[in-house]
Amino acid sequence: MSVTALLTLVVRIALIPRVVLDTQLHPETRWKRADQARRSRVEKAEIKAGVLESNISQGFSAQLKARKQSLGHALGAWREPRTIFLGLIIFAASLSEGSANNWLSIAVVDGFGRSEAMGAITLGLFLTAMTLVRILGPRFIDTYGRVTVLRISTVASVLGLLSFGLGPHLGFALFGVVLWGMGAALAVPIVISGASDDPLKAAARVSAVSAFASIASLAAPPVLGLIAENTGARIALTTITVFMIASFLVSKSVRPLESAKAVATA
Repeated sequence: MSVTALLTLVVRIALIPRVVLDTQLHPETRWKRADQARRSRVEKAEIKAGVLESNISQGFSAQLKARKQSLGHALGAWREPRTIFLGLIIFAASLSEGSANNWLSIAVVDGFGRSEAMGAITLGLFLTAMTLVRILGPRFIDTYGRVTVLRISTVASVLGLLSFGLGPHLGFALFGVVLWGMGAALAVPIVISGASDDPLKAAARVSAVSAFASIASLAAPPVLGLIAENTGARIALTTITVFMIASFLVSKSVRPLESAKAVATA
C-alpha cells in the first residue's frame, strides 16, 4: 500500500501541467500568454491556408518550454510551508474519516463482542453525525471563522476517539462515536477552502493537499490493521489522535490569506 501511495503521488505531480494552466502567473504574464495563444491560432490558420510555411521544430520547442515553465510554477506549491501544513491537517482528517469507514464496525464487533448488525449501526451513527454537521457547518464557519471551528472539530475528534477506544461499555463508546463523527465533518472542507484562497494558485495548492488525503486513505487501513493485530481495533483507532493533535498545533494555517480578504471586501 505504501508503494501504491507513492505511485499515486508521482502520478498527481506528473499530471499537474495538464490541470494547472498557468494559474500561478502574474495577471500581466497571463495576458501576454493569452495573446501569444491567439497569435498562434492565427498563424496555424494561415499555415493551413498556405499563406505561411510551417516551422514544426520551432513550434515544438516553444511548446516544450512553456510546459516546463508551467510545471515549475505548479510544483512551487510544494515548497510553501502553509500548503504543507494544510496537507498535514487534511492528512489527519482523511485518516480519521477513512479509518472510521474501514475499522469502526470491526472494532465494535471485536472490542465489545457485539453482532455485525450493531457494528453497521454504529458506523451509520458516525456517518449521520458527520453528515448533519457538514450540512450545518458553513454557518458556524462564517460566524466563528475557520481556525476556531477547526480547533473545536479537532478537540471533538480527539475526545470521541478516546471515548470510543477507552470507554468501559458500548453506550459510552457510542457517545464517543457521535463526537468523533461531528469532529470529522468540517476539517476537509476547511482545508480545501484554505488552499483555494488565492484563485491564481488554487489549482496547484488543492492538488498538493489532495495528495496528502490520498496517501492517508491508502495507508491507513493496512497500518491500523498491523497495530490492531497486537492491541485490538479499538486501541489501534486511538493512535489517530497523535495526528489530530499535530493538526491542532498548525491550525492557524487555515486562516484566510490577506490577499483573499482584500478581494472579498473589494
